[in-house]
Amino acid sequence: MVSSLNTITKIEASPSTIKKIKKLICDENENIYFDLICPIPDQIKNSQLASDENTNRNFIAYYISKLKNYDKTKALKQLKLIIRENESEESIIKPLLNKFKEPLLTTQWKKEHPKLTGFDETTDQKEIGKILFNNLTKYKAYDWYEWCLINWGSRFNPSKFKISESFIEFESITHPQKIINLISEKLPKKELLVSYANESLSEIGSYSIKNMKIKRRKIHSAYDLYQSLEF
Repeated sequence: MVSSLNTITKIEASPSTIKKIKKLICDENENIYFDLICPIPDQIKNSQLASDENTNRNFIAYYISKLKNYDKTKALKQLKLIIRENESEESIIKPLLNKFKEPLLTTQWKKEHPKLTGFDETTDQKEIGKILFNNLTKYKAYDWYEWCLINWGSRFNPSKFKISESFIEFESITHPQKIINLISEKLPKKELLVSYANESLSEIGSYSIKNMKIKRRKIHSAYDLYQSLEF
C-alpha cells in the first residue's frame, strides 16, 4: 500500500502511446525518471546548500552586502524580476543588507541552524550567497529540491512504478502535473487518461489531456478511485 503522504498516478493510453511515453520517461530498464523528459540543470543539480527560505535569503543578503555599490544596485535590480509568493525578492532582501556586518557562521548562528550540513568555519559564506543568488536569478529556484517542485510538480523521481501495455502507474511525493503536461506537449495528438490519489484522499483527481488541454472527469467515489490505483 502506498504511503498516505505519497500519491499514485496512473496514465492510461493505447499500447502504441504507452510505448512512446516510455521512451520519454523510462530508461533501458524501464525505470521511471522525470529528469529524462525534464533534465535538472547541472548548476542546480550540484547545489545542495539550501536550508529554509529565510536562511537562503540571509546568505543572499550577506553576499549582496559585500558587493560594491554599483554591483549591489545591479544585483537588486535583478532580484526585482523574481517574484515569489506575490512579493518582490528585492523588497525582502534590501532591508536585510545592513544586518550582516559580521559573518553569518558564528558559533551562535550555527547552534540556531543545526539542520545545515556542510557548513563550518572554513565555509565561504559569500560564495554560498553567490551560488544561491545565481540559482534564484537564473532558474527561479534556490536549489535542486525547489527546482524539481517548480518544474516537475514533484520533488523527487518516482519511488515505485508499474508498467503494462495499456497504462503506466507510479508513486511520487505529489502528482507531477507539469511532467504530465510535458508528455502531452511532446505527444500532442495523443489523448491520455490520468487519475491520481493518495491514501488520505487529500490529493485526488481524474482527467483527460490532449495537446496540453485538460478536461476534468467527475469522480463518483474518491475511495473507489484510490482503490483502483493501488499497486
